Amino acid sequence: METSSLRLKKREVEEEYIAPPPPPENKRKKKKPGQASGRFGMKFLGQSIGSFLAGILVFGAFIYHQMNGLSVLTEQQAEMARGITLISFFVILVIEAFSEDLLQGVLSLFLPPYAFVYGLLFADAGPIRGLTMAMLVFLGAEIFLTPENALVPKTTSALNEWIDNTQQKLINPDKKDAGFE
Repeated sequence: METSSLRLKKREVEEEYIAPPPPPENKRKKKKPGQASGRFGMKFLGQSIGSFLAGILVFGAFIYHQMNGLSVLTEQQAEMARGITLISFFVILVIEAFSEDLLQGVLSLFLPPYAFVYGLLFADAGPIRGLTMAMLVFLGAEIFLTPENALVPKTTSALNEWIDNTQQKLINPDKKDAGFE
């Protein structure tokens, strides 16, 4: 019986029988929507364009109704439908912003123009971007085509009137008809 002159060190012998350590657990990183699929960009763009066209169709119907004086809806019904549409869209934008980040949500809630900036630049959902573009086109077209019945100037003048009445009430508290009675 021959013995080998090579001897393994004690540590090398032990390492053969020890199971290799498990691979380190990688913390799952959140993938951005664009990384999930190679075709996501086209899907996102398709959603944006589709929702833009659908929004333009709905908002275009409001403007067409106003310009031609159609009797499908009364003036009060048209204003109410337009207001409900705009407010519901604004609520959707604010909810989307809060789901993204608390700061984005707070800014969108208390600074309504920022909600549109958020919808155009930061929203992750394709339909939100398309609807935001449609809403901005609608508001601009409404001001251009029907300035006497546009929502933005009406809202601005009502807000300015309320501010003026409030100022007058603070300056002269004994004056009647300041808007608080």
